[in-house]
Amino acid sequence: MVIFLDQFGMQTIDDKDRQILAIVQRDARLPQAEVGRRVGLSTAAVNERLKKLEQRGVIVGYAALVDPERIGCDITAFVEIFIEHPRFESEFVARMKEIPEVQEVHHVTGEFSCLLKVKVWDRRALQRLLLDEINSLPGVRQTRTVIALSTSKEDFQIPLTASPADREPNGTSDRELAESNPISARGSKAAGSARADVAQRAPSSPRSDAGQVRSPAREAKEHTP
Repeated sequence: MVIFLDQFGMQTIDDKDRQILAIVQRDARLPQAEVGRRVGLSTAAVNERLKKLEQRGVIVGYAALVDPERIGCDITAFVEIFIEHPRFESEFVARMKEIPEVQEVHHVTGEFSCLLKVKVWDRRALQRLLLDEINSLPGVRQTRTVIALSTSKEDFQIPLTASPADREPNGTSDRELAESNPISARGSKAAGSARADVAQRAPSSPRSDAGQVRSPAREAKEHTP
């Protein structure tokens, strides 16, 4: 069993919670009855677990994902910010939270203080954002901007399984968690155990290169000079 802990070392979610989260991250509109069928719980149990996950702050909200290119918001950029003194950081971060074009704000290692991910409609909007909204703030000494030419992957789902290096052999991925069917999984496991048991009990017999069973007496006769 995989248990996720919060910063105080308290248990926050168990395996069933993890399976539910994997499903609702992919489709939050899926009926709770279907979620329950996939994870092997009743509808009432799924509803109760979702409420507790919301109360604990594990689930922070539900939203529709919009394709930015289809609405014309074509430019994604990453902006590194150098803030000359830590006393300016709280005001800077507070202001960035108010700007809708700024999607992410990260404190980072290296020569710069913060890293921003921004989405804007065009280059003019990016120029306005940089000059009027960011560089004009107190304490901002330098910025460096990288514009994405294309985006191959932009995923908003949080990984709920271990990393590939730490995952156990034949471990379950997040996609498999979201699409799992506990009933069929139990059936497959039982069938696999039965096959393994039959294989262990079946006597082994020497075989020729052609795959035919050869008796020990026949082999001894053939090898007699």
